[in-house]
Amino acid sequence: MPEPEQQEQGIGELLTRLADDAKDFGRAELDYYYALARAKLRDLRFALWTGAVAAALGLAAAGALVGGSVLTLAPYVGPGWATLIVVAVALGLAAILARLAWLRIKRILKDRG
Repeated sequence: MPEPEQQEQGIGELLTRLADDAKDFGRAELDYYYALARAKLRDLRFALWTGAVAAALGLAAAGALVGGSVLTLAPYVGPGWATLIVVAVALGLAAILARLAWLRIKRILKDRG
């Protein structure tokens, strides 16, 4: 039985095939990372939009709380004093939260070095 004829490839042809395969592999890797980045950006965009809507609703609720507090206190101390009391309490809470945030930021920056 005669042996099938095997055609030997030259080193140049093998190197050309290797280079082509490497290019194809590189393109496939780039396509994969491009698709991965697009998916992550899509997820990030959704998270940012939902976060923005949540923040807007939270601010609206805070405004309603402040307004309701003024209206609730007004019959007891008058509208001017009610407004002053509510603003003072809100500013006090804002100052406390800002101080906590600042201390956390300072700790984070100190830990970096």
